[in-house]
Amino acid sequence: MGRFGHSRLCPRNRGRANELSTRYSKRTAKSMNRKERRVALDSAIAATGSKDLVRGRGHKFDEDIELPLVVTDEVETVTKSSVAKAFLSAIGVWDDIDRVKKRARKIRVGRTGALGGGPLLVC
Repeated sequence: MGRFGHSRLCPRNRGRANELSTRYSKRTAKSMNRKERRVALDSAIAATGSKDLVRGRGHKFDEDIELPLVVTDEVETVTKSSVAKAFLSAIGVWDDIDRVKKRARKIRVGRTGALGGGPLLVC
């Protein structure tokens, strides 16, 4: 009775495990040193202050904006989309939000989950 159920592990038996199943042990993320990751994150945050680097990535915003863009905590109280759109238009970044929305609408067969869902706003 000790070997009951062991035949399901052999791929040649009835009711068995799939012989060529998907391997979930595949490494999807590259390992990186902790200090190296922190330096990379710090340099990425520092790069958001340069208009040339931000424009080089394809972002669109008004010329008179000073980067990084800092707003007050009152923005978190906005609950309606129309108010949020008016706010983003007033500070001059709605063109970039619109660009991301249009890009996120592309649907490719088998890859719909890999595409972004829209803009990322960090509070």
